[in-house]
Amino acid sequence: GITGVIGPNGCGKSNIIDSIRWVIGEHKISNLRSENLESLVFNGSKTRSASGLAEVSLTFENTKNLFRLKCESGALKFKVMRLFLKHNLSPALFLSGIPGDVGGGVVMNAGVGENLVPREFCEIVESFKVLKWKNLIDSDLDESSDQIFKVENFKHEDIDWSYRSSKNWQPGFIFEVNLATPMNPIEGMAEKVKTAIDNRKLKQPWDKPSCGSVFVNPENHRAGQLIEASNLKGFQIGGAQVSYKHANFIVNTGVGTSQDIHRVIEHVKGKVFEKFKVSLHTEVVYLGPWDHLGKS
Repeated sequence: GITGVIGPNGCGKSNIIDSIRWVIGEHKISNLRSENLESLVFNGSKTRSASGLAEVSLTFENTKNLFRLKCESGALKFKVMRLFLKHNLSPALFLSGIPGDVGGGVVMNAGVGENLVPREFCEIVESFKVLKWKNLIDSDLDESSDQIFKVENFKHEDIDWSYRSSKNWQPGFIFEVNLATPMNPIEGMAEKVKTAIDNRKLKQPWDKPSCGSVFVNPENHRAGQLIEASNLKGFQIGGAQVSYKHANFIVNTGVGTSQDIHRVIEHVKGKVFEKFKVSLHTEVVYLGPWDHLGKS
């Protein structure tokens, strides 16, 4: 990438930077400080006329025809979706239906149930970086040294990807993710994304806070269908309620606590197993001590 453009005052540094940003799609042409396209690179100064011919040429080579994004793990999936959508690329479609951030998307191999390509994070992750922390999570760090942290790089092929899971990188904290997808724009992508969002709003409780889908789909089953068939829509403990709109969502009605949600989860698991002899497992990850509450 470009680290900096260096030169004396009046040489056109700002114009070069603006031009680059326009070329790669970060600027509209109206943002450029130029009335004419021929003066994009140097718009002149008090002592020099504008030049219509660039004296510096820049070449961006992408032989693999890939669109790449480098994201911090806390970047919201919705914002990443908008970057893909800006270039009419296919990942925008599945990302439009997933809440949360990029780091969580990698950890859980987040995705959607629709038959899309791509439909899961493992299909767009090129690599990511993990922070290891001495004495707390990584016994491989040299105990005799002053080293506190270690950064480890993982490529896509290093990871054991599966349904709502990524393994072989733990323990540690994912802090940077590189995404990539073929640079193949799809006509009408903006309308496809709008339609997908509208459909999900009809089927999912976007009007109430939730953590998204609670249970992974058991083999040959849909968790939401099993829960609905167990007559559990609307079941509520405290402020946690099985959504009337989609049974695999537990919504917070306003006063729900994590313990309320946990107790609803356990009740749902028990009732579904009682009726169908199918065990439900959460895709929601528990943090902190829960054994005293009978987490199974």
